[in-house]
Amino acid sequence: MASITIEAYGTPQPQGSAKAFVSGGRAIVTSANAALRPWRDTVALAARDALGARPDWERSSAPIFLTVSFWMPRPKSAPKTRDIFPVKGVDLDKLIRAVGDSLTNAGVWVDDSQVVDIRALERYVVGPDLPKIYIPGWHRTAPGASIIVEEM
Repeated sequence: MASITIEAYGTPQPQGSAKAFVSGGRAIVTSANAALRPWRDTVALAARDALGARPDWERSSAPIFLTVSFWMPRPKSAPKTRDIFPVKGVDLDKLIRAVGDSLTNAGVWVDDSQVVDIRALERYVVGPDLPKIYIPGWHRTAPGASIIVEEM
């Protein structure tokens, strides 16, 4: 089973609903989130870098098992002495949608419809004031996404 690991740094953005309007007689469709395009470009660039390090990986057409860990900026109001989960704010499924489309654009797979199994989590990053709860692999100190794509 072939796999590839991608590390993208930056604040993860949700891919929500699109806005459509007519301008000059032409239909124009845009994202309601202005930060989405830069985030998708960041993920696609990280994916292309990972593909460059794996010359044996070809654009997959196999069923895919996708694992994504999103690391969100920690709010200033969050407790400083314990770890908490981001239960308010960004929908996890919309974060996954943005990553899926980015990986399609980067050439990791033919289409994100190939994803047949997903494991995803959303956590807050750990800052320098929380060294007691830092566990490598379970916490990160910078926002972004850790992505593992496995062919089934």
